[in-house]
Amino acid sequence: MPAFLEPVVAALGTAAQVSYWVGDWSVIVPIERLFETAALLRDDPAAAFDFCSDVTATDWPVRAERFDVVYSLYSTRHRHRVRIKVRASDGQAVASVSGLWPAPTGSSARFSICSASGSRGTRTCGAS
Repeated sequence: MPAFLEPVVAALGTAAQVSYWVGDWSVIVPIERLFETAALLRDDPAAAFDFCSDVTATDWPVRAERFDVVYSLYSTRHRHRVRIKVRASDGQAVASVSGLWPAPTGSSARFSICSASGSRGTRTCGAS
């Protein structure tokens, strides 16, 4: 495990699930610990994640918490990256990290997860 994830594991203990897949580190954290985790990764000098490049989500319909909301972070100082993932159920609000990084603003800053609907399976969700 890289040194930049050690403060997260120290703070969250077994609540943080760290994984490495195809060259990328990820940490899955409880939804209520998202902001704390993001702040640790931004503020710790060994991490220094000063850029949130994107916020996206994946849908796993067979799970009760079917959505993974994924924050891709990059450190311009250390040139490393990590993903923070939180799991959310259908309709569950996910807190904003826009107070930490200016990039995730507007509709991606805080949103509610919505399930597919309509005749074509389209997804329509407004920012919350």
